[in-house]
Amino acid sequence: MPTPPALHFTTEEVEAQAGVAPWDRQRRFRDEIDPDDIATTATAYARAAGEVRRVQDLAGRASQMSQHPGGWQGAPLVDGAGRVDETSQGLRRGGAEIDEVVGYVARAMRTAQDTEANVHDLIHGPRAGTGFGSGGLSASGSGLNVQYEDHLARARADWIGLEGALELAVRQWAADHQDHLGPPSYWPTVFYDGRERDVDHAQPAPNQFVFDLPQSLAQEIRGIHLREAAESATRTHGEMDAEITRYRNNLTEIAGELRRLGYDPTEGPFTLMTNAPMARFAAEQINGQVAAGVPDPHILELHTRDLGGITSDIDDMNSLAPLIMPGSPRELSSRERAYLLAFYDTLSPDAISGLGQLGDNHLAARTRVANGVNMLMNTEIGGVDPTAGGMVPASIREFVYADENSALFNQSGEQFNTAMNRFNGFGALMETATVSSGTRFSKDLGHAAVQIQQAVAERGEVEAWATASDHGSGISLAPNTASSGMLEAAALNTVASADLLNDQAFREDLLSQRWAESQGAAELVHSGTIVPSDVAPNSPEAERYIDAAHGVLTHASQHGGAITGPDQAALQQSIGDTALSYLDLISRGEPRVSSIWEWPEGDEEVINGKVIRHGFDLSREDRQGLFSFMNGAESQVRDQFFSGVAQWQQSTATGGFIRDEHGPEAAGLSPEAYARAGAGETTTFRNIGTIAGAIAEAQGRGDVEDHTDDKTTGLNTITTLTSVANTVLEAGKFGGATSLGAFGLSEGLRHVLPDGDAAAQQAHWESLSTGDVETRVAVANAARAANYHGIAGETAGPPPLDPNGDTTVSGWAYNVVGRTPFLETMRDAYKTEQGT
Repeated sequence: MPTPPALHFTTEEVEAQAGVAPWDRQRRFRDEIDPDDIATTATAYARAAGEVRRVQDLAGRASQMSQHPGGWQGAPLVDGAGRVDETSQGLRRGGAEIDEVVGYVARAMRTAQDTEANVHDLIHGPRAGTGFGSGGLSASGSGLNVQYEDHLARARADWIGLEGALELAVRQWAADHQDHLGPPSYWPTVFYDGRERDVDHAQPAPNQFVFDLPQSLAQEIRGIHLREAAESATRTHGEMDAEITRYRNNLTEIAGELRRLGYDPTEGPFTLMTNAPMARFAAEQINGQVAAGVPDPHILELHTRDLGGITSDIDDMNSLAPLIMPGSPRELSSRERAYLLAFYDTLSPDAISGLGQLGDNHLAARTRVANGVNMLMNTEIGGVDPTAGGMVPASIREFVYADENSALFNQSGEQFNTAMNRFNGFGALMETATVSSGTRFSKDLGHAAVQIQQAVAERGEVEAWATASDHGSGISLAPNTASSGMLEAAALNTVASADLLNDQAFREDLLSQRWAESQGAAELVHSGTIVPSDVAPNSPEAERYIDAAHGVLTHASQHGGAITGPDQAALQQSIGDTALSYLDLISRGEPRVSSIWEWPEGDEEVINGKVIRHGFDLSREDRQGLFSFMNGAESQVRDQFFSGVAQWQQSTATGGFIRDEHGPEAAGLSPEAYARAGAGETTTFRNIGTIAGAIAEAQGRGDVEDHTDDKTTGLNTITTLTSVANTVLEAGKFGGATSLGAFGLSEGLRHVLPDGDAAAQQAHWESLSTGDVETRVAVANAARAANYHGIAGETAGPPPLDPNGDTTVSGWAYNVVGRTPFLETMRDAYKTEQGT
C-alpha cells in the first residue's frame, strides 16, 4: 500500500470553512481579560479603599496602588485558584459608598475571571465522555480541541477502513479471476458514504494488477470531516458568543451602577468595562436594535452609557467636565480615544442615520452618540484628525465627507430621496449634540451642510426642468433637513462658526440658500457673530466675532432679498439679533463706506458711552438696506426686531442722560475715555436720531404692498415702550447704558389696531408716523427713568395709547423731550439719514 494521503486539516482551515474563529476569539478574549493581572488590580482597589474618603478619588489612588501590588494588611483578596473573593474583608475598608463601589468592581472582576475560564474550557476542556456521538462528533461537553482531534481521527479511521475494504475486495476479485482467461469481467470497488466507488488499477506486467484508492476519495473524506469540524466550531462559537455577551451585558450594568455611585469606569486600573471590545459590543447591539425597526429604549440607553461617561452628557456624572470647558488642556485618554474609535468603526451608517430618526423617548441615547461623534473628531483634545481621511470611521465619513459618487449627488427620484432621508437622519442626530467638536471638524460640518443644500437645490432644478419637458420622474423630492442639524452641531463651536462666516465664499453660500429649515443657519450666525460671554469684548479674541457680524450684516443689507419666506424666519431673526447686538456701531451716521476698524489700546473709540477698540461701520446705504431687510422679514420677526431697536434707543438715551447730568464716572467711564467721545452726549443722541431716520426710511420704502404690518409694528413698539418705561430701565439707572439685544418683549402686543374704518385708521397712523414718534416716546421714557434734571417730577407719565384716538402720546413725548437739549440734535440726524 502507498503512503496514506494528507487527510489533515488545521484549526485555521476549520475556522475558514466555518466562517467563524472560535480559537482566535478565545485567545483574544484571554488577552482582553488578562486573568493574571486581575488579582493585582483587586488588591490595588482594596488598598485604595482604605485610604480615600471620596468615591471620585478611588480610581486615581487605585491606579497608584496597582504599581505596588500586595495584600491588604495580610488579608488575601484571591482564593487558592486566583479568583477574586468578593466577600473579603479587605474590600470593606472605606465607608459605605466606597465599599459598595469596590464591591461592584470586585464583582466585575470575578465575572471577567469566570467568563474567561468558561470560554477557555469551550476550547481546551477535557473529553466529557468516551467514544463518538452521532454524526462522528465527540460527546457533548468536550472542548473544541477534543472535538477537532476526534474529527481528524475519524478521517484517518475512514481511510484505514477503506484500505481494509479494498484489500478484501481485491482478494475476492483475484479469487474470481484465478482461472479466468481474457479481460477481467469486473474491477474491484469499495463502498463509502453510502455509495459504491471505483478504485484505481494498473497492469505493470502481464497477469499483474495493482489497485489503489483514488486520491479524489481522500479529498472527499477530508472534506466531509472538515465540514463536520466546522459545524462543531460553529456550535462552539455560538456558545462562546452567548457566554461573552452575558459577560458584556453584566459589565455594562455594573458600569451603570458605578456611575450612579459617582465612580467613573473609564478611570482607574480596571479597564475591562470601557475597552475597545466593549465599545464594539455596544455598537453591535445598537446596530441590531436599529435594524430591527423598533429599538428598545432601555437597550439603547444601556449601551450608550459609556459614551455618556466619556462625553459628560448632561444626564450622566460630569466626570469629564474639563473636556467641554473652553481653554482646558484636558485631552482624551488613550483608553477613551480607543473606545470612541472602536465604537464608531463598528457602528454602521444605517444605524447612525436610524438613530436620528427615532423619537424623543430615545433622546438621551441620541445625544450621547452625537456628542461622541464630536468628541472623537475633536483633534484639539486628541481625537481623530479629519484631514487623515482613512482614520474617519465610515459611520461619520459617509455623511460629512461624502464624495461625488454619493447617491445624494448623482441619483434622481426615489434613489435621491433614499439618500436624502439617510442624510436627514444623520442631521437629526447631530442637532441633539450638546458638546462641541474641534474647530476643524466643526468647519467640515458647516461646509458639508452647505454642499448638501447646493446638491439638493441643483437636483430640484433638474427635476423641475425634466418635469416641464415631460421627462421628470413625477416624484416629490424629500426636503433637506440634514443641513440644519449639521449646522446646529457646527454652531456649538463659536470659533469655528466665526471663522466660517469670515470666509466670504462660505458666508455668501450660506446666506443665499433657500433653506427648507433655517434653524441651523440661524444658530451658526448667532454663534459666530455674538461675542461669547467668556470673551472680553475688547480682547483680540473678540475680533473674529465682530468681523463676522460685519460680514453678515452687510450681506443682509445688500442681498437680503434671498432670505425671505416663512422657512427663513429663524435665519431672519438671528440676523436681527446680531443687528441689535451691534446697534451702537450701526448707529454711527458719519461713515460713507462700510468698513472694519481698530484702535490701539488707550485710544479706543467711545460710542454711546461704551469703550470700543475693534468695530465696524455701516454706510448709510448698508444701514438702510439692513433695516429694509428687517422690515420685510416675517411679521413676528419684524415686530420683535423693531421693538428691540426702540428698547435700545430708550436704554441708550437713559445712559446718555445719566452721563450728561452726573458725569462719565456715574456710568463707569474715565474722564479721559469720555473726552475721546468729542461732543459728549450730543453724539449719543445724534446716533439715536440716525437709527430713527433709518427706520423711517426703511418702512417708507418697504416692499410690502399692504403696510398694515408696518403700522402695527409702530403701535406695538410705542405700547411696549410705555409699558416698560419704569421697569426695564430702572435696573440700569446710574449704571450706564443697558444693551438690550434680546427679542420677545413685544410678544402678545402685536396687532393692536382693531378692525374698523380703514380710512380712520390710516389717518391716525399718519398722525403718529411723522418719522420720529417712536424714538421720541423712547427718549421721553428714558428722560423720566433717569430723572434728568428732575424731569420725572415735572412731567406726568405716558398716557394710555388709543389706536383710534388722537395724538396724545405723540404730544406727550414731544413735550418731555423738548425739555432736554437734544431734541433738535436727534431731529437733524433723523433728517440727514433720510437725505432731507
